[in-house]
Amino acid sequence: MKHSKDLGTHRALPHGTRGLPSGRADITVGRWYLAAAEAHEGTDRGRSLVRAEQAVQSLETALNSLTDADEYELAIVMHGLGRAHRLLGQDEIARHCMEFADRSLHRFGMSVDQAVAAAVDPRAEAVRRHQVSA
Repeated sequence: MKHSKDLGTHRALPHGTRGLPSGRADITVGRWYLAAAEAHEGTDRGRSLVRAEQAVQSLETALNSLTDADEYELAIVMHGLGRAHRLLGQDEIARHCMEFADRSLHRFGMSVDQAVAAAVDPRAEAVRRHQVSA
């Protein structure tokens, strides 16, 4: 883990965010916060809510930096936003985000589970390009 003063915190952030374009770094950070929120869900509700809010902020920042050409990344971000909003008890927003992600990923011939697995795989870019070109 590395420390980031850029985000206004001294908390540990995942390796691999340095040198990434801002949108991709925000996706990585948002997914890390989401994983932390889900890990605390059953044990520390307050910490889970804080991490879910941080995930939403990072993922929304990523969303604003994506372009129309980033359709795959958009689906991953929307899926993450859906999970984060579910943790926050915002079920209607979560449902809309998840439905959008499902529709987008269906165009790539992928399920949400496949896309999430590919997103954490360092070969994800190659997987995505193969899916798009096929």
